[in-house]
Amino acid sequence: CRRPCPWRTLAKPRPISPGSWTIPSHASFFTGLPVQEHGTHFTGAGEDIAGLVIRPLAAEFPTLAEQMAAAGYQTTAVSGNKVVRPESGLDRGFSSFRAAPWGSWWRGDDLLPPLRDALRELDEDGGPLFLFVNIFDAHDPWSAVPAGHPWLPARPGSLLFFAFRPGTLDIDPDGPWQRYVQGRMSPEEAAALRADVSDRYDLALWRADRTLGRVLDTVRAHGWADAGMRLVVTSDHGEFLGEEGVLRHGRYLWEGNQRVPLLVLD
Repeated sequence: CRRPCPWRTLAKPRPISPGSWTIPSHASFFTGLPVQEHGTHFTGAGEDIAGLVIRPLAAEFPTLAEQMAAAGYQTTAVSGNKVVRPESGLDRGFSSFRAAPWGSWWRGDDLLPPLRDALRELDEDGGPLFLFVNIFDAHDPWSAVPAGHPWLPARPGSLLFFAFRPGTLDIDPDGPWQRYVQGRMSPEEAAALRADVSDRYDLALWRADRTLGRVLDTVRAHGWADAGMRLVVTSDHGEFLGEEGVLRHGRYLWEGNQRVPLLVLD
């Protein structure tokens, strides 16, 4: 901030995400427990959530939303990420929980209509608000970088780094993921791939920041910031953009995956 800034960046100790991907990290956010205690993660048997077989958050663990509701707060959640949804067990304590539909996501302005609907349902005299919002913009599949962008080169088409053949659970041995992480790309092709995904990720981060601003504007427009608010911004995981010879997230616990921002507005 150019003027005195209300944000505090919590850098010491340096913020580390509790999990390597979305579901275990959110379960830790909501319970305060390490992943090995709540056990919400990939499993061989459990709920099939958006194509992921996971163990949902067990009912024995109290959640932050339950505690806030018990303290008299109205509790509302809006998730642009299709896996952060009631079937994951992460909805306990929220009186309202909206999540992107199966096979899709809410990015950018797509997140605002369900947020507005959730805010309209609140009772102005029903107590203070505890609001959770998951912003999905900085997540693959990475979208195209449009031609004429002011600070990034054009990158046509979308990019998805899964190890599977599209529409199957079969590993694609010759897909970009496998060839890159196994060192089967030429130095020139590997460098081009890193530049491509880095540019798309930069665009995604910029869009996530813009979406956060619009979410806050929406909250203010509905009057929920008039008496002041406390805001926490963080991430459930980082992302590998080719460092250490790896891509994406969820399979590694190195810093590129675990270091996250943590901003607090008192």
